[in-house]
Amino acid sequence: PRSPRSARAGGGGGSPDKSHAAALADGPDYHAVASLWFPDRWREDKGGMLHSMVAAAMRGLPQGAMEGAEGGLGEAGPVLEACKSSVITFALLKRLHAVLHKGSAQEAGAGGEEGKKGVDPAAWTAEAESAQGNIIAHEMKVMGQCEELVSLFEEELAPCESLSELFDAAELLHDITPQGDTEAFLQSTLSAPAAVASSPAAARTGAA
Repeated sequence: PRSPRSARAGGGGGSPDKSHAAALADGPDYHAVASLWFPDRWREDKGGMLHSMVAAAMRGLPQGAMEGAEGGLGEAGPVLEACKSSVITFALLKRLHAVLHKGSAQEAGAGGEEGKKGVDPAAWTAEAESAQGNIIAHEMKVMGQCEELVSLFEEELAPCESLSELFDAAELLHDITPQGDTEAFLQSTLSAPAAVASSPAAARTGAA
């Protein structure tokens, strides 16, 4: 089925949809999916990834879409339509990371100082190769998890009628800043530019 984003992009007429850029190469959705091969980056910056994904999606909101919205951004239909696909993508990625990489490296936040000092291309390569091997080694476990992910999507995430409900159902309230406050998170995201997560290639270029 087509997502709200793809439906808008293919609807024709009006100004071009901007939010679909989140899913293109070098967009935040793309880099979040790529983090399956770079679990250390996920552990260090998954909150930043979620912020970037939501910010990029909200850029596609039509001007004036929030006027008269009752209950704040978290309850507004246009915001849900714009952001639902990206938030669900993040929630499913979070489940996959838990299956593939639990206990395989440092805990969240660890290693952050090393990342600030610079990027070692060899480290990126080693991490990706290790993650690839982990995915292959746990192939059957991943296949089994797929049924659970489909059930999670169909029964808990897709029926959500607001972003506030979606963040709660997806267990993402601890991944936003401030924790547990969906409205404050959305307000700050709406007013801030979307930061594009660094890919290994971009990081290597910047470190050169």
